Amino acid sequence: MTMPLYAHKVDSKHVLRCLHGMINLGLRHAAEDVRIHEYSDADWVGNIIDRKSTSGFCFGLGSSMISWMPMKQKSVALSTIEVEYIVASMVSCEAVWLRKLLGELFEQVLDTPMIYCDNKNAI
Repeated sequence: MTMPLYAHKVDSKHVLRCLHGMINLGLRHAAEDVRIHEYSDADWVGNIIDRKSTSGFCFGLGSSMISWMPMKQKSVALSTIEVEYIVASMVSCEAVWLRKLLGELFEQVLDTPMIYCDNKNAI
């Protein structure tokens, strides 16, 4: 944003052309089914080389998945509980942001998101 280049202008025009071509497409949700739910999971020491864990989460709105993120964690966790705590904190931040965004789009206050966490001990 501080130093836009010509390539940024070309890319933004490309995105706008794509959006214009998809103006009639969209997701439909029943009015009573506007509740966010989230599922997260992580493995402890999934990579034996650098000992970092892999985690992921996805958000659903009704029966549709609207956001997801698989990622390798930036720090090394010492236990499965710590891995799940790291993922839960990332998910909570994402849930707050997503709830505010969707609240503005639907112009109503959404219910509190349901967060479902799972862990699996690596042996």
